[in-house]
Amino acid sequence: MVRSGRRSAAGNGRERHEPTQATCKRGVEMSESDPHIHVQSDLGADAAARNKIASMFGLASDLPSVVTTGCELRVPRAMTSPLPARVTCLACREHAHRQHLRSAEQLERLSRTPGMNVSSAQAQQAADRHRDLAARFSGIDT
Repeated sequence: MVRSGRRSAAGNGRERHEPTQATCKRGVEMSESDPHIHVQSDLGADAAARNKIASMFGLASDLPSVVTTGCELRVPRAMTSPLPARVTCLACREHAHRQHLRSAEQLERLSRTPGMNVSSAQAQQAADRHRDLAARFSGIDT
């Protein structure tokens, strides 16, 4: 379990953790007892980049333990998921829906760029996967 907060002396030589609250840009406070599972604001791109670098060079850096979510809260990475069925924060689901639709449009646009080494069929498959994820985050069955 990740503990955060201020440490204070408990008087018996032991430290105790006092819970703190994180505040997002909108002024919404998230306590440590937030039950929701969120989605990362970048949809986990930092982890994907880390995995690519690790596979290429055999070096792996540590991922941050606290991440910014789609609803602009900062939560422990363990409280996030890229899977639509697990995300319970509605603001994060809406954010992921928009981001996946945007990614699908970008893939299709970039696939038409001359000199790209990705075939249009490959780009269309990737765009379709993003659209499927967007539909699953919005709750629409495809």
